[in-house]
Amino acid sequence: GSKKAPTSTPPAANSASRQRRNPPQIKHYDGKSNVRFSEDYYKELCAAAIRHGPWSRRWLFMIGIVFILLAILFYAVVPARSPVSNILLLVCGVFVSLTPLNSKYHWIKDRKESKQFGETVIIEFREDGIHQTGPFGKAELLWEGLDSAVATENGLLLKQNKVILIYVPDSALEPIEAKKRILERLNQALGQAG
Repeated sequence: GSKKAPTSTPPAANSASRQRRNPPQIKHYDGKSNVRFSEDYYKELCAAAIRHGPWSRRWLFMIGIVFILLAILFYAVVPARSPVSNILLLVCGVFVSLTPLNSKYHWIKDRKESKQFGETVIIEFREDGIHQTGPFGKAELLWEGLDSAVATENGLLLKQNKVILIYVPDSALEPIEAKKRILERLNQALGQAG
């Protein structure tokens, strides 16, 4: 009988077969976070920024309270000696103590009026840096582009030029063990850069 000619597989089929056997390698990442810009998120960010920020920001409220107590004390001890000074001290105390609360209120109010309020951003912490994807675009940042990272009670603060660039709550980080790996990778990158 007649022999059948060997059939050749088209190049495209060979390529597809190779891709099935050898899937494209996905870069390893240390962690992933889906951050939703909600009012609770901004309140948590504010609390972390104050607690881990400059001492003046942390103690401004208490300094104002001290002024108010001194004004009351001076008025109780020598009420007729210097009433104008006591009033000025009291006014200064009220102003200083309310300043951080007022700043926090307006900061959160501005965020709530922005386009990104209520939106969700996906943040991936990869070997080559931090990749951020949101409804308005994408952004990438090398580890060396950060100054420091602070592990807070409920999240992670990443700073650039001493300003908070990214805040990731623990509740949004997957897996939670990634918090330690991110800190280690950043410290390693900053050590090599230095």
